[in-house]
Amino acid sequence: MRIADLAGERFVVIDREESGVLFDTILRICNEAGFIPRIENESDRPQTVLSLVEAEQGVSIVPLSATMACNPSTWVIPPIQTIP
Repeated sequence: MRIADLAGERFVVIDREESGVLFDTILRICNEAGFIPRIENESDRPQTVLSLVEAEQGVSIVPLSATMACNPSTWVIPPIQTIP
């Protein structure tokens, strides 16, 4: 999967106050892929972000370490691209 494949999807992200680096990284990689993410939900808790994704409220880009807490029914798709 390429980051560009997520264009048009609703995004659920960690809020900038909680993790400005992750928030800004998501914006940067989406911009580099040619789109601005449509952010539908933000949370100050990573687990809430994952729960919203599980509830089909959107997609998210999270560090690989965060996926260890995912419900097995949540699709975790590693991107083909490496994110610097």
